Amino acid sequence: MRKTKARLKEGKIVKEQLFMLACHRFQGERSLFGAYHLLKGKRSAQTIQDGALFSALPLFGLLSHLSYNEAEQVVKALLENGKVRETDGAHQLTEKGEIQLDAWLHAHSYVQNINNGLFQQADVLFWNRLALLVQSLNALAMGVSFIPVVGDLDVQRFVKNALPKPAERNRYRMKLYKECAAFLRKRDRLQAELFVLQLSRQKRIGETRQQLALRYRLSLMEVELRHKSNLHALMAEISENPRNYEALSHLLPTIQSRTNTASARKTASLLPQVDSVQELAHIRGLKPATIEDHLVEIALFDRTFPIDRYVSEETQKNILRISREHRTLKLKTIRTALNNEVTYFDIRLTLARKGFIKC
Repeated sequence: MRKTKARLKEGKIVKEQLFMLACHRFQGERSLFGAYHLLKGKRSAQTIQDGALFSALPLFGLLSHLSYNEAEQVVKALLENGKVRETDGAHQLTEKGEIQLDAWLHAHSYVQNINNGLFQQADVLFWNRLALLVQSLNALAMGVSFIPVVGDLDVQRFVKNALPKPAERNRYRMKLYKECAAFLRKRDRLQAELFVLQLSRQKRIGETRQQLALRYRLSLMEVELRHKSNLHALMAEISENPRNYEALSHLLPTIQSRTNTASARKTASLLPQVDSVQELAHIRGLKPATIEDHLVEIALFDRTFPIDRYVSEETQKNILRISREHRTLKLKTIRTALNNEVTYFDIRLTLARKGFIKC
């Protein structure tokens, strides 16, 4: 019972630290509830734009199962404990909060490898393919039957097609082993063990993350984050150096940003024929403000999107100059400094291009 309570407390600490990390990334210009929407993975134009502008998209969806009531409790605790303060509807870390966050990040350096905005969902597919492939190769080498550790039929078909001919399997198995070992040598001991112990091989079924949490006396949430860190670090390395990971690279799904909304993609498909906000709104049956949200989102993910159609170069330069001089991304502050001569849409679109992210 005491150990269970300790793990629950650790899980609560992880949630608080992730909120504080999001708050830190937002530089005191967004609220903790904006941080909640980011950590929850809310696919709204505002959340996605904020995540991109403040380099916070790696945190996107890390607490996807967190309820609003739970978020309120986290916010309340952070305020009451003096780790965060509120100013004009936004939150920023206090000195106490900054010190605690720095200490936590130092002790949990694996967090820096997490990039959920880019690898979310693709990481699950990659891991399932790898786990089943390792199990299959070992079982075939021993000549024994086995129950697949992954029930997904698409994954099973993928792995079946990925298996080399019998004469080449042992060489392929060793190549896969060497690539994994080369990666794990760059991770600390705990990270490496969490990776390896989940894989099924000769006479040993891989452990679940719940079992690993018990084994290492960690909260399940921390184990999940550490697992993500391993996968994201490996996927990033494979993407950057595919020649060093020839076997693993074939398991890597096509990496596409999961943060842009389906509705924005529909609007983007119309842009070669129509670019007027009003016309797009009419065709889509949406409000002009919604189309503006879509255009801002498109500018974040598509470097080729010509925002000059909507905002003159001179206006863009003025907006960026004020943002730089005032060290702010607050729309109202920028608009006021420009004597209200620009629209909020002008500012959002310009900042979106500034915050362009390559996914």
